[in-house]
Amino acid sequence: MKGKEQKKALPEKVTRFKKNVFNYLLCQTLLLLFFTCVFPVLFYRSSLRAAYFYVKTNGNNTFSGSNWTAAWRTISFAASNIPPGNSFYVSNGNYFNRVRFNNITNINMISYPYMISRDNTAVQILGSGMGQNPVEIDNSRKITILGFTISGQSTGGGGNGIIIQNDSTSNFIFRNVVCSNGDRGIYIWGTSCSNNLIMSNRVFQQQGAGLRTGIEVSGDHNIIKGNYVCRHSGSLHYGIHVQTSRGNIVTGNTACSNNLDILVHGFYNLVCSNNVSGNTNGIMLYSGKSN
Repeated sequence: MKGKEQKKALPEKVTRFKKNVFNYLLCQTLLLLFFTCVFPVLFYRSSLRAAYFYVKTNGNNTFSGSNWTAAWRTISFAASNIPPGNSFYVSNGNYFNRVRFNNITNINMISYPYMISRDNTAVQILGSGMGQNPVEIDNSRKITILGFTISGQSTGGGGNGIIIQNDSTSNFIFRNVVCSNGDRGIYIWGTSCSNNLIMSNRVFQQQGAGLRTGIEVSGDHNIIKGNYVCRHSGSLHYGIHVQTSRGNIVTGNTACSNNLDILVHGFYNLVCSNNVSGNTNGIMLYSGKSN
């Protein structure tokens, strides 16, 4: 009798497991549709209602920043002083100061004019070398970064091009070129950093020996979509690394000429529809389950 009950229970467990997997994939798909279809529309509509501020290389931080004639001089000043819910444009040129968004909500940072070639843009945020993080998003929400070249100018270890950390959520990193940084190009650091969208960026050639990664995610429930991540060819160089986290979506990316194109540790991550080529290793599911 006991054996019959166990046999009867087994199909029920399988059915429940399949139902749970289906529900999880459905939720992940809806989340992906929201961030890639609905979110850009909401961003555009909110930008119509926002006030605009301006930054250019020959501006002055004592000015109002309210138009190009009265533009501020540094991006870091704009990031620290712009009121929440607004946007600022950055004129073409090279900017050498670190940009830090600290405990800020709903700011859009947009290059102007927006121009992107294969490996460059008209507006560049440049670090000073080893150990430099040119852009930091720290304990902040709904920060948009659009259309910049971001480089630590590093030939050794240390530093990340863009780091998202300390409970930073719902940020949008879109159509940037991130290159020549010490450790990682784009780094989402910490399990509390969730619901960030890293989309349509070109990330390549982080420098030096040892562990180097184009895009690394150690947060939960983030989306990595449509990025070009290439030329990380050292022995411990990875294109995209999902590190001990869960519920992330990695889809539609091109990873090429990396030692390992996509490496996944963690649980319930969805990796689909990516293109990998010219690598030593393609896609590796190293540990965890239900990926």
